Amino acid sequence: MAPSLILINPWIYDFAAYDLWSKPLGLLYLAGYLRTCGFNVHLIDCMDVHHPAVAKSAAPARRTYGTGKFLREKALRPKALKHVPRSYSRYGIPKQLFVNALREAKRADAILVTSLMTYWYPGVTDAIAVAREVHPRTPILLGGIYARLCEEHAVATSGADRVVTGISLQGMAKILDELLDLNIVGNGTAPPSQGLPLPAFDLLHGLDHVSLLTSTGCLYRCEYCASHFLNPQVFRQDPLQVLNEILHWHREHGIRDFAFYDDALLVDFEKHLGVLLEGLVKQNLGLRFHTPNALHVKELSLEAAQLLWRAGFKT
Repeated sequence: MAPSLILINPWIYDFAAYDLWSKPLGLLYLAGYLRTCGFNVHLIDCMDVHHPAVAKSAAPARRTYGTGKFLREKALRPKALKHVPRSYSRYGIPKQLFVNALREAKRADAILVTSLMTYWYPGVTDAIAVAREVHPRTPILLGGIYARLCEEHAVATSGADRVVTGISLQGMAKILDELLDLNIVGNGTAPPSQGLPLPAFDLLHGLDHVSLLTSTGCLYRCEYCASHFLNPQVFRQDPLQVLNEILHWHREHGIRDFAFYDDALLVDFEKHLGVLLEGLVKQNLGLRFHTPNALHVKELSLEAAQLLWRAGFKT
């Protein structure tokens, strides 16, 4: 029997949070890779705005390009934030829906939890605590940005059995190999780690946009940014591979809105993004593209701006 995994995108605790093309892309890449390794993957997205058990009357409003609000419930402000005179909330699906989803996965050999912003860690610890209640004997592994930037804090407070930082997709498969005594990597079952697999967006409910990552890392070293720490080396996908990924999601799932997650999307424009955009213009599919991570204005030429417009960049 194939080993089964639960992958969790936890809640957010904050004063405000909006769905601006927000998807747990790293977790979806991992899900896609682990499926190709032979794992059964059960994905639980606590930030799911399209959960089928949420009544339409209670569902958050959506906007034209696939953005909108999250579900939320008011929460008590933690002690450190008592002085802030604003409403504090837990954003995401109700706790009972999370519990139900955990119970649906009756057998779990391991639970993998991702994390994003460091100050959202209360949602991580809550999700791990609930998962522990439902699956008390299943090992829980925590990864993601918070785990990488605040490893000592995550080890001390998250409740995870292991905090995993700075590893490749194949490295994660190797950890699961050792943890579960599977020998997937050793027997050649695992695919090669070059490039990125197709992220498992098909595991999400009501998909209305797809996130793209054509590159990781950044050539710049801005003091306020952790990109160079999280991804010390710059890696770029083949632009034609990214084009095929876009065409897949459009043709197979009807997706029209795509959001780029790159930290330096315009760098080396003629050899990278420009090649992709020329291919999109030729396809003439009426797709729409968005850049929630913004763009470096110094890299924006008149020719690049015109090509961005012709390819369908909207926001």
